[in-house]
This record gives sequence, structure tokens and C-alpha cells, in this order.
Amino acid sequence: MAELWIAIDENANCGYFPLKTFELLSTPHKFPWVKIDIPGPGGLVEVVGWCSANNGSPCNVSVALVREPKHGRSLFIYGGDQGIRISPGGSEEPWSLTAASQHGAPYLLVDSNAAYQPGS
Repeated sequence: MAELWIAIDENANCGYFPLKTFELLSTPHKFPWVKIDIPGPGGLVEVVGWCSANNGSPCNVSVALVREPKHGRSLFIYGGDQGIRISPGGSEEPWSLTAASQHGAPYLLVDSNAAYQPGS
């Protein structure tokens, strides 16, 4: 069984997130960004990885199918050493820690059937 370990140190994008392990069910794929339709009130969002380079900047985001005890089979979206950054779909606002429409998170775990579109 392959495992994926995620731990995020305290940073300006998202708070400290202790080590968590996920069982990998697929090979992770990296993209510059992804759009994902989150069922329910989430709606369409865009996600980038967030890295410490240049005092915080976008980086690749990875997508993999995982098994997690609480949620079962899920789509796991994770980014750089400072987590991910999430923006409403179609937003024209540049990626930034000061963008009012965006927020940071250590990762995103959604239904395994959620539709996503990788950026190139």
C-alpha cells in the first residue's frame, strides 16, 4: 500500500497542519492549477499550490485518488510547502495572500466523483 504524508508548518497562507497520512489509490498528477466543481455550496473553484518561494507564490498543485478513514474514497488536492490557495471559479483577481476572494488551506478533500479540469 502506497502512502502520502502531508504536514504543513505555520505560514501566511494557512495555519499549522500536523502530519496526516493518506492511502494512495492512484498516482498523483501535477498541474499548474485545477478547476474543480465542489458539490453543494462550494461550486466551481480554482486551486493552485502555494510555495514559500518569493515570500509566497503559486506553484503546481497535485491531484490523486486516496482512501481516508473518515471519508472513504476521495479526490485529494494538495500543493506546495505552504498548502493550496482557493479562488472562486472565473475570478480575475491575481493569486495573492491579500486577495479578498481567495483563501488558503493545507489541502482539499472532495468526493471521488467530483469533476475537475487540469490547467496546462
